[in-house]
Amino acid sequence: MVAVAFDRGERRECARVYWAMKVLLFNPYSGMYSCPLAMTDGAARALELLEDGAVMREARAYERLTSRDPSKFWTSGQWMT
Repeated sequence: MVAVAFDRGERRECARVYWAMKVLLFNPYSGMYSCPLAMTDGAARALELLEDGAVMREARAYERLTSRDPSKFWTSGQWMT
């Protein structure tokens, strides 16, 4: 689902708004899984905005954070105490 926000196809201009709507609708049915999805989106967006693209390419984290393949997809999150 995170990959929707980074779609560079037809919905490019409104991809992030479209993603936000999907997450809001998905949230009640997912048992609050939208929180890790939002964290994953934030991590991917931060990597996308980095001026030093070498870090992103070397780690290959961006591709995994935005993957549509469940066997390759990574989630991101934070632990709160």
